[in-house]
Amino acid sequence: MAELTSAALPLADPTTSAGRTYREGAMVDTVGKVFVNATSGFANVRVAVWQHTIGGYQVLHKWLDDRRKAGRSLSDDDITHWLRVYAALEATQGLMQQVDAAIDAHGGWPTEADGEKLGGAFSLNHPPPDAATLAVERATLDQQLKAQRKSNKAAAKNAQHHAASATTATGGLPSTMSLFGADADLDDLAAATGETGEPNTRPEAGATPPPKPDATPARAAGGTTSSAAALPALRIEDVSDWDMMCAVRAVLARDGALSRDALIRNVAHELGFARTGTNIASALDDAIRRAVRRGIAQNQAYELSLVARNVEGYERAFLKAHLISVLSNTWMPKADVPTAFARMLGFARTGAVIEETVWNLMKAVIRAGGAEVEGRGEAARYRRVRR
Repeated sequence: MAELTSAALPLADPTTSAGRTYREGAMVDTVGKVFVNATSGFANVRVAVWQHTIGGYQVLHKWLDDRRKAGRSLSDDDITHWLRVYAALEATQGLMQQVDAAIDAHGGWPTEADGEKLGGAFSLNHPPPDAATLAVERATLDQQLKAQRKSNKAAAKNAQHHAASATTATGGLPSTMSLFGADADLDDLAAATGETGEPNTRPEAGATPPPKPDATPARAAGGTTSSAAALPALRIEDVSDWDMMCAVRAVLARDGALSRDALIRNVAHELGFARTGTNIASALDDAIRRAVRRGIAQNQAYELSLVARNVEGYERAFLKAHLISVLSNTWMPKADVPTAFARMLGFARTGAVIEETVWNLMKAVIRAGGAEVEGRGEAARYRRVRR
């Protein structure tokens, strides 16, 4: 680690003092001393870090040189700051080496031959997921469907039980709700964000948007708003994958492009968490990565944004592939197909446009041999064709 060898007063040219200058072509692992005047300088400075450039500027040299040109001397705070910059650049180079190693391990940078791209780590022609990966995805989806049906039944039963005592401020309406459970429970979220998967039907300019209810642990966990009711603690482990996908889409639709940290924080608040601890941040970070893989969000210039605001914004080929991924090798009831299709893309409700899109796509997928159907009407069941 670089360290100051003596008091640095005043500043001379940091690249030429006492003939101890680092030159181009020096070994990366060379360690030396940066003199800031005839007697003082920073020892144990690695050449690679000293020569590190950002935007065409040699960072450490420019920082010192700007202060020399201004006729300043280095204060204790200046010295501490320079050492911190040095440490940050050293850590950055370590991360760059890890990135390079990961790229090399996955095929290297893309190359070209006769004008044709040959692939590499950033190729779009990666092989499809293997059977084991698809099986895991399918098992997760099955669990979510079962949890969805169970949540719907429990919500209906609970609402009926508390209809006489638990009412909202408007009177007469049961306030028990599940987090992104039945479609009726999603009205507030979808109305507040416009993310229903349907074409945009925003109010005219100047119109007052409907107020969005506050996200609270009681509401998110399916509790009541009655002051007499106990508020169950909300845990990140209790939040399903579908809930997270809907929250990611809702936040990006409302707040626009966000950094990863800001998105994690806002999604946590959307789900009803007052604080974003390590476990919550880790779980939501994983959820955001899944949202990117599924085509809900995209990462551009270190910011995450929506790929499409509604289902009509997606390419048909993408939606067909998405529908096939929703199906499994076991039969899925007809009523579950649009719900799974919408939730895995983060849409809070399954409206008429999504329903129509799903069944138009299903016909094409069946004709192409990618899926099959058993039964007719509402009793029909669908599954992916085994290959």
